[in-house]
Amino acid sequence: MLSKHGILLVCDEVMAGWGRTGKRFAFEHGDIVPDIVTMAKGLTSSYFPLGAMGVSDPIAQHFRDNVFWGGLTYNSHPLGLATAEAVIDVTIGEGMVENAAKLESVMRSEMDRLKAKHRSVKEGRCIGLFGMIDLQKNSKGEAIAPYNGAHPAMGKLANKFLENGLFTFTRWNNFTCNPPLCITKDQLLEAFDIVDRSLSVTDEAFEG
Repeated sequence: MLSKHGILLVCDEVMAGWGRTGKRFAFEHGDIVPDIVTMAKGLTSSYFPLGAMGVSDPIAQHFRDNVFWGGLTYNSHPLGLATAEAVIDVTIGEGMVENAAKLESVMRSEMDRLKAKHRSVKEGRCIGLFGMIDLQKNSKGEAIAPYNGAHPAMGKLANKFLENGLFTFTRWNNFTCNPPLCITKDQLLEAFDIVDRSLSVTDEAFEG
């Protein structure tokens, strides 16, 4: 951070911010005070496109004294700001941050169960309701598809998910486990049951 090392610490909370990790911002899990924090996605729950950044008092004061004469056509759009305000009120008021923290243990347990059962599962990782499962093609732990690459089984897996009513982001050798923060334990278990049944596709592609 600027006050300790003379450099700016920027925390990218575009995906992790606003409750996803079980705290309002992921940096709160550590002894971290960023100079700049960026946010989007969860800020409006994608009901309206909006990005923002928060800055420390010294940086804010710098731009009060040295005005940055720049901007965008939709800068501070009132509809976007109203959407963000409503989403933040619901996120905090309905305990969605706490729900993400509470259900982390359920997601962790389900990921461990899938790893023990399916040979194509290399690793499952999560913090709050921010998770991902990595898939492997052999017992050496090599990824089923290379970075920025593809494997036929991954396409089949994505289709299997959709056929069973589960939508998630599948690419390369992994798929995300980022459910809505309002999800219940039963709904989360139902989602992982679909994942469990669908992983037979990648198990069949396992090379040994």
